[in-house]
Amino acid sequence: MHKLRPVPASSHNRENVFIHKDLPNSSHVCVRHDGVRRSLQSPYQVPYKVLSKSDKLFKLLINGKSSFISVDRLKPAFLASEDEPPPAVGKKHEPVTATTRFGRKVRFRIDPKIYVDTVPG
Repeated sequence: MHKLRPVPASSHNRENVFIHKDLPNSSHVCVRHDGVRRSLQSPYQVPYKVLSKSDKLFKLLINGKSSFISVDRLKPAFLASEDEPPPAVGKKHEPVTATTRFGRKVRFRIDPKIYVDTVPG
């Protein structure tokens, strides 16, 4: 019994966390929420503006207050530039209707032209 010595404990916290290569150059970042989420809730919160950066901490503007967040919880946000015009809105497809030989009308919920090149008839 006198010969027993304690064994040094192993460190279980040696995870290498992925850090995106564009994170140091990003002006806005998304913050990962580590708590319990509701169904279909995104793990990342909306993009926040970066005020300052260091190796392990980013200072973000969250709800009008500055907060320091570790880079382990951040992901760069790729936002559309303000200069680009909005995409052109295409014309709406009219519902396609066909009549059966018994006189009933059939309405297609999808545009069959997308799936079929030529419609016989």
